[in-house]
Amino acid sequence: MRAGASNLWFIVPAPRPDAAHRLFCLPFAGAGASAYVQWAGALRDRPVEVCAVQLPGRENRLAEPAFTRAAPLVAALVEAIEPLLDIPYSIFGHSMGTLIAFETARALRARGLRQPRQLFLSGGLPPHIPRDLEPMAHLDDRAFLQEVVERYGGIPPAVLEHKELLAIVLPILRADISLLEEYEFLDDTPLTCPIQAYAGQDDERVDEPRLQRWKELTSGGFTATMFPGGHFYLQSQRQALLAALKEHL
Repeated sequence: MRAGASNLWFIVPAPRPDAAHRLFCLPFAGAGASAYVQWAGALRDRPVEVCAVQLPGRENRLAEPAFTRAAPLVAALVEAIEPLLDIPYSIFGHSMGTLIAFETARALRARGLRQPRQLFLSGGLPPHIPRDLEPMAHLDDRAFLQEVVERYGGIPPAVLEHKELLAIVLPILRADISLLEEYEFLDDTPLTCPIQAYAGQDDERVDEPRLQRWKELTSGGFTATMFPGGHFYLQSQRQALLAALKEHL
């Protein structure tokens, strides 16, 4: 089964009817499926169909309310993704996307559905590690944006200086940060699928010792790889990251 145009949850930049594998890509906070549209071309030498997940509240789903809690988002995503589990698949997530990817894998297991071949978790802290940052979703717009830039970066100056664009981005960011801040980890049996964990060497929040703790959440294989760059290394080191993914796909 293919991710049809009527399914708003997935953008498939290059449909592959002959695909032997699907790669579902989950965005970071404030981002949409467009963050991954170029990946399809980069992976064209593999029989892999890239399915970029489009969460409500952004891009072509801008009119829909964004989720502010992880549990209902994961439940809705599981419903949407189930028809596409007819072939082997993996899930990639960056930053906020690592949390959604991890919880989606657990929810699929709870329903007795096919498990991913791999979880590719990038730039995200393992969810069982206590958070040590002050909440910021409640701050006024100016203070909120300042905190986002200081903690994560990633917002282009052109967006910060463009009132109309900022008016679109702010509600998405605030909803996503609320989702992260309201999340509560519930202990459960470790996953059985392998986890490949990635981060930037200059990412102060996701350093290598903390990245390594993802291995506590799976009984399958585990590797951790650090790339040059900060939290958004996946943009500056896209070719190197995709080369690493190819080794496992």
